[in-house]
Amino acid sequence: MSDLEQALSAASERLVAGGAFATLLARSAENTLALASLSNGLLDLAWRNLRLAGSADVARLGVRLNRTEDKIERLLQEIEALREGEATR
Repeated sequence: MSDLEQALSAASERLVAGGAFATLLARSAENTLALASLSNGLLDLAWRNLRLAGSADVARLGVRLNRTEDKIERLLQEIEALREGEATR
């Protein structure tokens, strides 16, 4: 068994020592990153096509809702001020 292990060890060292292995490893990493990028883009497109709200959409909606509430509050204050002005006449 020891001879087999030594032979496999020597063969794997020769494989890893060559420049082709490093090139293969680099291309594999590039392909993996490209696939991850494509899958993220595909997932984003799927969410948009399903018209489901994402976290950014919910955050924007919250900001708009707060602005609308502030405007309504100012409008109510103006109406109350006008009513008080009419009541003093």
